[in-house]
Amino acid sequence: MQRSNNLKFQKTFLLRSSIMIVLLILSMALLLKFIHNYNNPTLYGKWQSQLTGEIITFQKNGQVIIDGVSDTSKFTLIKPTQMLYEINEKTFAMYYWLEGRNLYWGTDPENLELFVKN
Repeated sequence: MQRSNNLKFQKTFLLRSSIMIVLLILSMALLLKFIHNYNNPTLYGKWQSQLTGEIITFQKNGQVIIDGVSDTSKFTLIKPTQMLYEINEKTFAMYYWLEGRNLYWGTDPENLELFVKN
């Protein structure tokens, strides 16, 4: 009887330990994914200019919102570091570069404005 109880205890302990290890591994994987996504954001979302303080939001539908004002500005990605930016019926070839939580953006690839993920 005691051997049966001991064996039952060992199986229960192994099952609980295995479940805890799996949960720990999944938790670590989710944490690492969150940290990676936080430190390497996509272009979409809010960015704050370090020069002017303006907040620019790039939306997935191609719309650009500047300081919360939704106007008619739009963007289209044409290359990994270049986009077409349309505002007030004018279109500009804009360059951008993502480096961690920093966005460098402007018309001249040698003189890009710094934005930080907001």
